Amino acid sequence: MLSVIIAGLFQLLLGVLKLGNYANYFPSAVIKGMLAAIGIILIAKQIPVALGYDQPISGAVVFLIFFQLKIFTEAFTILMCTQPAALY
Repeated sequence: MLSVIIAGLFQLLLGVLKLGNYANYFPSAVIKGMLAAIGIILIAKQIPVALGYDQPISGAVVFLIFFQLKIFTEAFTILMCTQPAALY
């Protein structure tokens, strides 16, 4: 809750000072990537709740459980075997 309040105060301050033009210096790919990562984290944290596991679970454990699934393990293996130049 505190981070939401601080973010709101930053938005109000930047709006009053007319500093919104600085947002143009952030590439749209960075913003889209950040939003996609936030979505993945939110979905990954809701998987245990959807399956009925109500124990608190840390972020590292969610990450490990997420990648232990067969489909993600295969995708990760393919990604690790891909040459970096092929990604461009």
